[in-house]
Amino acid sequence: MIEVTNEGREAPLSTEELIARVVGLSQGMREHVVDAVDRMSDINRGIHLLSMNARVEAARAGISGAGFGVVAQELTRLSANMKEAATDVVRKSQTMGSDLDGVVRLLNEDVVAKRLCDLAYNAIDVVDRNLYERSCDVRWWATEPAVADCLREPSAERRRYASQRLGQILDSYTVYTDLVIADAQGEIIANGRPGHFRSVGANVASAEWFRSAMATKSGTEFGFESVHESPLVERQSVLAYSCVARGPRAQTLEFPERAALFRGKRCVVETQIAGQPLLVCHAASPGFETYRTGWHALLLRSDEP
Repeated sequence: MIEVTNEGREAPLSTEELIARVVGLSQGMREHVVDAVDRMSDINRGIHLLSMNARVEAARAGISGAGFGVVAQELTRLSANMKEAATDVVRKSQTMGSDLDGVVRLLNEDVVAKRLCDLAYNAIDVVDRNLYERSCDVRWWATEPAVADCLREPSAERRRYASQRLGQILDSYTVYTDLVIADAQGEIIANGRPGHFRSVGANVASAEWFRSAMATKSGTEFGFESVHESPLVERQSVLAYSCVARGPRAQTLEFPERAALFRGKRCVVETQIAGQPLLVCHAASPGFETYRTGWHALLLRSDEP
């Protein structure tokens, strides 16, 4: 069935609306049957009275009233048939109504069950997608140069800068309680929210998230610990994702013309890098709408084979 929208277009009804329509039609059908049987009963009472009157008149007329007797018998038979038909209609309508109620109930239960299952699936799908993003985040942030520099040379300045970078990440990704950097022995050497959580100096070597990360073979893998009370964030319940920092994403190219090259939007210079003559072609990122990265793209060309 369909319904018509204000724009005059036909809009399909939902399954729940269709079930409600079926229930309404079923109830309407039963009311109609009850009304019809009541009318049949009224007619039958009239026929029964006619039959009784015909019998009285036949008895009063004697032989000449034999015809009334035949009419009386026929009316009696018609009345009995009418009563039987009305009883049969009531019985069958009750049976069919009960069967229809059962079908509608099962259909409604099936629809409700399916809808609840769909809701459960949607809920866990949102959780899966959200947690998958967390695993991507931790693998990406493990390539942050400030993290690698802090682990390679954990001076006070590099720890401070790494903590600042983690804090910037936390300001953008508000789903995280804190981000920490641990050395190979499991000691926390920096965290993103030092003003909130004093986790620096704690040792997490026995933590599942640390051990599972240290057991990974590459940066495509990650460690994980399910919901637990973490002492690093004042025993709040958290999920922990972890990844081994295996160094920065790329090396910095140093050459004499670099600063001047980066001041332009598109430039080409001939220079030498590591003793090799190269043609360096540069383009600064123009950005897109309100988004700016400030990055630069370099293409290096060598004439040597």
